Amino acid sequence: MKTYIIRIYRFEDGNPFNLVGLVEEVGVEGRKKFNNYEELWNILKTSPFFSEEGEEQRGSIKKKSE
Repeated sequence: MKTYIIRIYRFEDGNPFNLVGLVEEVGVEGRKKFNNYEELWNILKTSPFFSEEGEEQRGSIKKKSE
């Protein structure tokens, strides 16, 4: 199982899907930045954990309809 550190530096009140931060995988050098929840989810779902099982939809985040 992969372990990640997710640092959220900024988010918009009333709109939790608008956030900015960094993702680090524990034990792996480097960081990936994200500018919204979709970018964050794409970073996490491209992890080998998901692709090995072929279940990219499992645990997907759904944005509330506006």
